[in-house]
Amino acid sequence: MKILYAEDDAEIRHLTVETLTRGGFNVVIARDGNEAWEKYLGGEEYDLILLNNYMPEKTGMQILEEIRERGDNILVVMLTSLIFPEMQTLADACIEKNWNFEKLTRDLKSIIAKGRKPIPPKKKTFWEKIFGKKK
Repeated sequence: MKILYAEDDAEIRHLTVETLTRGGFNVVIARDGNEAWEKYLGGEEYDLILLNNYMPEKTGMQILEEIRERGDNILVVMLTSLIFPEMQTLADACIEKNWNFEKLTRDLKSIIAKGRKPIPPKKKTFWEKIFGKKK
């Protein structure tokens, strides 16, 4: 199973990659949001995208929104210290950073086994409801 993992903190990235690799994952790392987006668009196939939210250049949430806007059918998991409602709506799962790396491996395997969750349609803005387009 191949994961694209974006994390700007070198120590967290190292520990997470080491654990996920021992858990049987092939991990491709990105050190910031721009690198993650470039690797995602680079043509490689991934089973899952694992994103930290707070990264330089582009946040995990921005990447998640762009993936969903493209309509790409890929599992996206947010691994972050602060989870927002919109994040929970768009991501297939949100995992709070809790430093239990072995549990992270189990959780990711479970998420992959379940597959993509349906994403509710985006709600129309006031202007879209009245005029059929954004103002």
